[in-house]
Amino acid sequence: MGSPFEKGRPTIWDENTNRISELPKSCGAYRIVDRVSGSSADYIGITGNIYNRIANHRSSTEWYSKDIHIVHVQTCMPCSSTWKELREWEVNKIKQHDPKFNKYKGGNGREPDKLWYNGEVIEIGHNESISDLAESIGFLRRVLDILPF
Repeated sequence: MGSPFEKGRPTIWDENTNRISELPKSCGAYRIVDRVSGSSADYIGITGNIYNRIANHRSSTEWYSKDIHIVHVQTCMPCSSTWKELREWEVNKIKQHDPKFNKYKGGNGREPDKLWYNGEVIEIGHNESISDLAESIGFLRRVLDILPF
């Protein structure tokens, strides 16, 4: 399996300099990182909507602090990744980095009943690939319509 995320480095979101509205309303992964070390992941997760999940951490997580943390985010590619593959990525990253605020070292979040991509809600079936999902909502047709072939 290749990476389920778009190419390039994660986007860095800093609550001290960025607005919450700048976070993507897309499925993906996020790392809450200590701003001093810059590389120590305090929390790693995947979510059906990065914007909603980070907003949740900001308002309900006792350990999160805008003065201590920055957030690295990566959005999913609308390709052939399933939620199961995203979960495997999360479990591997948690094992690799051993973040101190993940309660469960194997990832234990619930599977979403829907995903977001570019602000649109897209429903997902159990073990349905994101490309199947994108095809069902016409996303791929829209992309093909704008590409110059």
